[in-house]
This record gives sequence, C-alpha cells and structure tokens, in this order.
Amino acid sequence: MKVKATKNEHGSHDVAKQDNSYELALWKKEATGGFSCIVPVEEFFSKYMQVPNPPTNKELRITRDSATVSHRKALKQVGKQEKQMYEPFAEYLTKLVSKFDPSRRPLFGATWATVFKTLHKTDHVSKPDIAVSKPDLFDDNGPLNTQESQEALAQLTHNARRIFMAQGSSYVFLLSVFDVNARILRVDHSGYIVSESFKWTAKQSTHMAQFFWRLFMGPSEDGRYLGEDLSTSVPTPRQQLRLLKMLKTLAGYEDDKQAAAVIKSSRCIDVGTGSNKRRCFTIGPPLHQSKGLFSRATRVDRVLIEDEENPRFHVLKEAWTQKCRLPEYVFYKILEHKYPTGALGLTTCIASEDLSRRVGQVHSTITAALREDGHEFQDRYRQRTVMEDVGIPLYEYPDTKTFISAVHDAMQGHQAAVDAGIVHRDVSVGNVLIKQGPNGLEGFILDFDVAMLTEEGWKTLTLLGLSNIISTAALNFIKELKDMTGTYAFVSLAVLTAHQERVSLLHRFEYDIESFYWIILWVLLRHTQHLHVDRALACANFFDHPSDSIALSIKRDWLLSGDAKIFSNNPNLATLVSDLRAPLREALHDPDSLTYNKMFRHFVAARNKHDWPEGDVAMPFTPPNRAEGAATQDYQTVVRIQGGPISSSTWNPHVSRSLVTDDAIDLGKRKRDADDNEEGDEVEAAGGDVGSDLDEMSEDELREMLEKNKRAKEEAKRAEAEAKRAEEEAKRKAAVHEEETERVLQALSRKRARKDGQ
Repeated sequence: MKVKATKNEHGSHDVAKQDNSYELALWKKEATGGFSCIVPVEEFFSKYMQVPNPPTNKELRITRDSATVSHRKALKQVGKQEKQMYEPFAEYLTKLVSKFDPSRRPLFGATWATVFKTLHKTDHVSKPDIAVSKPDLFDDNGPLNTQESQEALAQLTHNARRIFMAQGSSYVFLLSVFDVNARILRVDHSGYIVSESFKWTAKQSTHMAQFFWRLFMGPSEDGRYLGEDLSTSVPTPRQQLRLLKMLKTLAGYEDDKQAAAVIKSSRCIDVGTGSNKRRCFTIGPPLHQSKGLFSRATRVDRVLIEDEENPRFHVLKEAWTQKCRLPEYVFYKILEHKYPTGALGLTTCIASEDLSRRVGQVHSTITAALREDGHEFQDRYRQRTVMEDVGIPLYEYPDTKTFISAVHDAMQGHQAAVDAGIVHRDVSVGNVLIKQGPNGLEGFILDFDVAMLTEEGWKTLTLLGLSNIISTAALNFIKELKDMTGTYAFVSLAVLTAHQERVSLLHRFEYDIESFYWIILWVLLRHTQHLHVDRALACANFFDHPSDSIALSIKRDWLLSGDAKIFSNNPNLATLVSDLRAPLREALHDPDSLTYNKMFRHFVAARNKHDWPEGDVAMPFTPPNRAEGAATQDYQTVVRIQGGPISSSTWNPHVSRSLVTDDAIDLGKRKRDADDNEEGDEVEAAGGDVGSDLDEMSEDELREMLEKNKRAKEEAKRAEAEAKRAEEEAKRKAAVHEEETERVLQALSRKRARKDGQ
C-alpha cells in the first residue's frame, strides 16, 4: 500500500523520463483506461477488502480516537502548501495505527527529501512523499478529463506499479487524499476500482481506521498485509544453510561472504503440486522484470531447486495470463510429448502451476469483469513455470559465428515447435537466447506466451487430456479477437501490411521465419562494426518508425536492393545477410514458397566456413546523442500489434527515446504483454500547489523564469514546425518508395512469367 506519490519513480527497464512528454501521455492513457468502476465506501470495505478478521465498532473507535490530537494538527494544514502537510499527515497515520499489534503495525514517514534505492540500474532515483493532490481525480462517471487530474492519476497508479515490482502483490491499495476528502483504490494487473469520496476530516468518521485495520490487522497471518503474495517466503535458517552449500558448488560463488550476501535476498517459492512440486530459491536480482501495470507483468528469476543432486541454475518465470488464453506450460507439455528427449533449439519445462487454483489465496484479478465494456475472460491469473535452461541474451554473443549459429539453432527449434502444432508468433531478439549445450554454445527459442495451436496441436492437447484446460466460451472469446501479435521491429511484411490495411490475419509460421532475419539485421546494426552511413543511428533509422507505410517501405527496399556490403568488415556475415534475402524476396509475391530449408542452406554454408574472425565479441550499444543532428528519430519502436479487425484507435505505434538494448527489448515485451488492455505503461504525477512555490521566489527569479518559458515556448514551436516538415517529407519518400517497389515487383513477376513460359 502506498499513500500517494513521487514525482521521479519511473520503471526499471522502462526508460521513460518525466520530461518525456510522449511517455507521460502513455502513462496518462493507461491510468485512465484502467478504470473499472466507482463503489460505495461501505461496499468497498465489505466486498473488496474482505478479511478473516474485520474490525468491530469498538476497535474502530479506539483506532480513530488514538489519533485525535494528530488529526487536529493535520487538519490545520489542509489547503496550505503541499509540503507543509507531509509531517503532520505522517504523524496522524502513525498515531492511527498505534494500537495495532506491533507485529502488524506499519511505519509512516514523510520521505519527500529521502532518496530511495532504485529497482534497476536504469531507474530514476525516487523521493516518495506522503502527499496530497489538490483536486479530486474522479467524478461520478470515472476519471476526470482535465490534464491536471490525469497527470495526478497517472502518478498515483505509477505507485502501484512500483509496489507490484518490489513486492509481487496480487493486488494493492492506494489512498488518494485531496483537501478534506479522500478515496481508496484497489489495483490489480487488469485495472482498478475506486471508492466513493469520503471526508477523512470528519470528526466521527472511521473510514481511515477501517481502511488501515483491514489492510494490516485483517489478514489471518501475522505480519502479512491484505493483497500480499502468500505463496512466497523467506528461507528458514536451515534452508539457508542448505542453499549456501549448493551455491558454493557453482562457479563464481565459491567465496563464503559473496554466497552468503546473495542468499540474504533469496525468496523461497514452491511451484507445482504432488510429485511435480519443486521448491525454488531465487538467486540474485531478477533476470527480467516487466514494467507493465495492466498486463502480464512478467518476472524471470534465476533459481536453485532444493535437494537437486547436481545443483545448477534454472529459470523461474511468473506471469499474469488472461483467462481466455492457454497457459504457457501447455505448449511445453505438447513439445515434451513430441520430443521426449528434447530437441535442438528448445528448452524444457520442469514444473508449472496455475496459482489461482490454490485454496485460501487470491491470485486472480477482478477488475476487467467489473469494467463496463469488460469481460471475465479478460481477467488474469498468476502462473509460474520453471524452465530447465538459463541463457544469455543473443546480443551478448562471444563471436559472430556463435551468433549466427545460435539464430540457426533457434530456427530449428521453431521448426520443431511447428511440427508439434505450435506457432510461436513473437519471434524477437528477447526470445532467442544462447545456452551451454552438450557440444558447446547453442541457441534456443522460448517464451510461448502468445503462441497458438494448429490443428495438430489441438489433437495432441486432447490426447494429453488437457483440452478442458480452457473453456469453449473462453476459446470463442479469443477467436473473436482475431488478434495479431509480435514485437514491432521484427514483425514480417505480411503482418505490417495487414495492420496498415486494418484487416485480420491468421498468423502463419512463415511470418516467424522472416522475423528471424530481422533479428539478425537488428543485432548487427547495433552490436557490430559496420559501414552504414548512419553509424549509431542505423538501427533506429531502419526499424523505428511511427508509420506502417514507412516501415514497410524500408524493409521491402532492403530485401530488394539493400547493400549488405555494409558488413564487409566480416565477409562471411555480409554473404549470409545477402543470401538470406533471396527466399524472402521470392515470398513477397509467393508466400507459400518460403521454407525452412531455403533459409537453412545458407546458414549451413556460413557455419561450414573456417575463416570466421575469432573473439569479435558483441559491441555494447551506446544510444546516440540526438544533438548530433540525426535525420530521423533515434527511437526503438517496439509494440505489440493487437486486435482485429484493427482500427486506428486500437493501436498506436509507440516510440521511446534512445533505449539501451535491455530497455528496447523490455519495452517491446511490455507492449506485447499488455495485449488485451491496450498498451500498459505506468506513471504517477503528484498534484502540488505550484502557485505557492512561485510566491516564495524573488521578482528577479520570476522574471528569469518568465524569459526561460518564453524561449522554451519558441523552441517548442520551431521543433513542432520542423517535425511537421519531416513528417511530410517522410510521407513523400514513402509514396515514392511504394510506387518504385510496386514497379520492381511487377518486373520480377513478368520475368518469372517469361521464365515459366520457357
């Protein structure tokens, strides 16, 4: 639970900055779109804050009266400058819970001047305060439409995202205070509900007492709070000793102090039931943590499994999956049935669990069904899977031969999945990893979250007795969505075309084959020395565009006439990049012509060469400086395409400034993972009394500020005009490219026809 607000809390992989107006617009859009309904206060408590130990009237009065003096102090600050209220309000909340059991009593403090440790290296530092927003954020119909209210609401819900990331809660509560009134929000990964406004300043009101009692005293477990994930725990001292012994057998953890420090932050997590149950212990920080709020909110941890005879690291993945979608472990069950001993290019699932089936614990969302236009199948449940292999990112390859070999391996894994009746549908750079195999390093594909089953796959599902894992109604619901999916930079021309033309499209495995090629080009433009004239901007200028037509034109042009000599520093790479285009060009006018073997023969030829450079490790990618005068935006556009038939209101291409590689991949996954709620980023914006801050400034300071604002306004106008000219020029070029591409395709078609006639 968090009581409002911090101006600087932004996501750990999400490089959204507060001065990034585009990201702020996304946050506001999500915060408004996540609204479900407004609920009377008493119903909010009884229905949405149900606890085994609700407070009696006597307990509520005792709780309320214990803070009488502090309540008066806080009231005196209402309407004054925001910062003047922090200390009195924190004191009031502290007194309010002073009669709680010490093991359940929360601590409050005005921390607006305290810098908190970030959740991730790319995160901004935060100074969370116990704050008060001036206007109410809602009316009887939902969120207000004013800019001030939307920014404050975005900031408030951003706090929920931070709590989810730090604590893994099933749902969280937020308290929004505005002058003499307040509201309570319950937030989960599908949206949020809001209580009606109540006067927290009323002398006889017990609403504040009721809220905090239910939150901290209501749960039956000591020291737990309402909404907390009860499926995780801190390892016991005995478990820590066993874990230390296991960890010290692994390379890099031989030192006692280092191993002991890692174990301090470990969590104990049981996955599965019966004989399939695995007790996992997390090691170190998450390997990946999604920033999505109303989304899958995927988290990936490196774990050790208790009592494993030969300890090794595994991967524990947690995600909130929509009820209308097949759980990921089902796809691994099908693969295990098809390939009992495994297959090159794939990994295996060794344990899984749908936590919503646990009795006495809440691991499902409720807010989607409560939304006026929502449906119960859009609600989500927490699922966990334990995977056999831990891999390194594709863009951290030790040499370029290993890189292209890993892509080849992953393509073979993709083919094996298709043969088993599974189409992946999200072939992207984040879903192909490198692992240590029996014969050296090899690549593999993973993350079947948005995969689909072919007829063959459904037959196997029935054979395995898993056809009832999802209801017929849920299947019909998802079929009606006719969704397309993928990470924008890597989607095929066919998917881009369908989206541009706003038509539905059944995802074919051939589209994924093409995506592997775009992965290669994306990695090479970012992580190798090349001769592209745009240098560090080459990848951004190729892949990152807010227009389907421009993205289509650039990709088509490259397939038809791109110059692979930009990689001539590595002739083997240049040859492979060029040769792989041939089957893709053919598929432009004959989609059925694209096969795995046509691509594989070029990979095999490349892998058989013996003159590959040694030690040409992947270069780190440094985001370019926009001040260098880039012709186009140095953006990484990575978005999930969704919905069908698609309208302009269901998808907006998103751009995010100068992302480092991890950030680009994560943002792409978050857009994809927010598949069913529209895109899910999150933020918070504290309401404050700006006027009162200005009153404290001198006249000279105010004049200087006025001049700065004038200059900034003029600069913004010039930038807007320049952007408009650039957009018009881009449209003109796109039209020229489109016309030229059509002529080339017609010429190719005529040549093919003459050849066939001979």
